[in-house]
Amino acid sequence: MYKNNWANIADFQRLKETFIFSTFATMKNFYSQKWNKKLFTSIQRHLCDYSDLIDFASNDYLGFAKDERIKNIIQEQFDKIAFKGSTGSRLISGNKKWIEDIEHDIAHIHHSEDALIFPSAYQANVGLLSCIADRQDVYLLDEHCHASIYDGVRLSFAKYYKFKHNDFADLKKRIDTCYASFDTIYVVVEGLYSMEGD
Repeated sequence: MYKNNWANIADFQRLKETFIFSTFATMKNFYSQKWNKKLFTSIQRHLCDYSDLIDFASNDYLGFAKDERIKNIIQEQFDKIAFKGSTGSRLISGNKKWIEDIEHDIAHIHHSEDALIFPSAYQANVGLLSCIADRQDVYLLDEHCHASIYDGVRLSFAKYYKFKHNDFADLKKRIDTCYASFDTIYVVVEGLYSMEGD
């Protein structure tokens, strides 16, 4: 049984390599030769699940990916969900009543009028920061903010300045400097900084 499993894996690997090579070989560009060389001469990257190690590399800061409670909730609710995928953006085809219910609950918890769930933190940072400020406003950013925050700020028409990481005195200097020149000052900080994990 053990040998048969390895034989099946080897057969599958050869079939996959043949399919990939034949696909690239028929393309009208010079990449097929490079791909062929890489495929047969390099060590291919394989990811393994080292569940006994602490994960310092991924974005799973809260450990949700391996939380048994979340896994159990998903398994219990899976058959009740009509669609198992987004089917597209919410604006076009993917809106779900249960997402709106969660947004309503989040708004209630935070005593706000409404809440909005984004598909990723990157999209939240770019989507929000690119549209809330205009030319008369300024962003003051902690220098260790994620690159996606800078992307969102650059897409707005607002000016922006950095202040030293977690330095309230430096932030106050920036506010004092900007106070008379701008309509609104937006101070942007993070709950967890990905560069140093603080």
